[in-house]
Amino acid sequence: MSKKQSPVGEINHAPISGPITPDPATPGPITPDPATPDPATPDPNTPDPEQPKPEKTPLPTKARVLIDVTVAGKLHCSGTLLQADAEVIASLGDQVDTHPEAVAYCEKTNNV
Repeated sequence: MSKKQSPVGEINHAPISGPITPDPATPGPITPDPATPDPATPDPNTPDPEQPKPEKTPLPTKARVLIDVTVAGKLHCSGTLLQADAEVIASLGDQVDTHPEAVAYCEKTNNV
């Protein structure tokens, strides 16, 4: 038997060894664009109108002072209780402890 001839040359019928990689010029299966949302799938960022909205926890207005801080021109020593607006307490960051047990300790030991 003779080998078949193609317009390009001889056809090799030898088994392929190794992994087969797709030709980049040949399009693969059509997949949906991930940037385009499926209209049947609800958006997880859209709040469900049937679910009640969770209530926001109010920011603390009391905190135990961890290091000496000056608030509105007044010095507050470490270990004392600071009562101020929630924004002021939040702005002090790690200089105060807003945990309820820390606040309760200051109130219990009269460090106010």
